[in-house]
Amino acid sequence: MGSAQLNQSPRFSVVLRSRNDAEIIERTLRGIFLQSLAPLEIICLDNASTDGTREILERHGDSLSILDIPEGDYVPGKVLNQGVQKARGDIIVFLNSDAIPLHPDCFARLLRELSPDEATYARQLPRPDARQAVRYDYNLCFPETLPATGESPCGKNFFSIVCAAACKALLLEHPFPEHVQYSEDTIWANHISAHGHRIRYCPEAKVEHSHNYSFTEAVKRFTNEGKAEAIESPGLMALLVTLTLSPARTAVSILRDIISMHGGGRTSLAGEIVYSIKLRTAQKILKPVAMTRSVLSIYINHCGYPRRRSAGNISPAHRKRRKDDLAN
Repeated sequence: MGSAQLNQSPRFSVVLRSRNDAEIIERTLRGIFLQSLAPLEIICLDNASTDGTREILERHGDSLSILDIPEGDYVPGKVLNQGVQKARGDIIVFLNSDAIPLHPDCFARLLRELSPDEATYARQLPRPDARQAVRYDYNLCFPETLPATGESPCGKNFFSIVCAAACKALLLEHPFPEHVQYSEDTIWANHISAHGHRIRYCPEAKVEHSHNYSFTEAVKRFTNEGKAEAIESPGLMALLVTLTLSPARTAVSILRDIISMHGGGRTSLAGEIVYSIKLRTAQKILKPVAMTRSVLSIYINHCGYPRRRSAGNISPAHRKRRKDDLAN
């Protein structure tokens, strides 16, 4: 199927993931229903919501189908793959339940000139209540236009599944990873890029989306992202260099946040600075620490270096290797 065919009459399914988004999901659904390009179907993957989210979805039962993900069974890549397999459309539009389409042509712009060998992702604008450090990150990663190089300021193959699209055939050929709880979109984007496919940013397609993570939430998110992305790391030495430079990079990020701050926000300047310090510590220090530890663990296991273990924790293979070493 060529890109011209995709543009003429795109048959697409919306795959919507939700969990406890009762405060905002109605606005997201309204944004979908108002699209100039109507989806063939809306598939909602609800992860055991307890705040009324599922009841809101049920009220729109004539316009969508609900696939329940039991508590404890949520693995992002696995759930996304289930949505893809269930979908009847030739194209899949992924949308988080807390990502609000900001104009009726959001999907039309996201799908415009979509080719079978690429994935596209939309621009995310921070919410009005976004903290200054959060706002800076979103404006950096989702600019109005990309630099002349065409590469995202947030790195090669940057991609976000919050609002994105790809052909079903591509997604079936290259499913999302099911072995991680975080960064499934980052890992998937690197994978399809390595296989000759393209990631394309569509700044004309806009959604409202951002999170003011607490320090505890930021630590959980970024340390788990570090662990998940360890398999994609540039190598142990590069990570050690990154780790060494982390304190300086953290300081630079905090200073940059302070410079970008301005009056009229919902919190005081002191509050924004404290928030920046906490966020950047989790993002710039704890994430590379977690990634480095995971890479070291992979390296040690791969190379067979003995760890200090109690006798009861020594695996049969490791015990045999130690016995062979002693015999020689």
